[in-house]
Amino acid sequence: MDKTVYISDNFFTAGLTSIENRHQEEVAQLDFNSAFSSKVAVTTLTGEILARGQFKFFSMKWLVFGPTDEQLGILKGNTFSFKKTFMYTTEGHTYKIFSPSFSRDFTITNEKEMVVATFKLTNHVLSVKNAFEVCNVTEELKTEEIIMIVMGINAIWKRRTKGRS
Repeated sequence: MDKTVYISDNFFTAGLTSIENRHQEEVAQLDFNSAFSSKVAVTTLTGEILARGQFKFFSMKWLVFGPTDEQLGILKGNTFSFKKTFMYTTEGHTYKIFSPSFSRDFTITNEKEMVVATFKLTNHVLSVKNAFEVCNVTEELKTEEIIMIVMGINAIWKRRTKGRS
């Protein structure tokens, strides 16, 4: 998948959402299982699952799975704070995800504090619709895994602000 992609900002609705490259070409899709579920998957245009994410049962932890249902990592937010800091743990690595106060820009860094990826809410190229711009800076994480981290942060934040568990 491309290193920079755009995802339309119509999260947590049932159905498919387009993932586009810089040239506004659809390169993949987000599949939201239903409006009543937080499960989501990144799929190819033919429906093959590249990655998927969901909450751990009765938890605020977001699990990320690969195409063969292997768990790739777990995303956790700061439990006792409304700060926008998260930790994503994979086998052998921990990534910090943070956003400055009053910002919609996020940065993912590794243990050496090197930037791995960024994502932000933006207007996609010449479009008037809002979209998340996801930029994969390194090869440490696949773009589809980073997309699942973005979806997890949205899901955790939505649960926090709505008071749902």
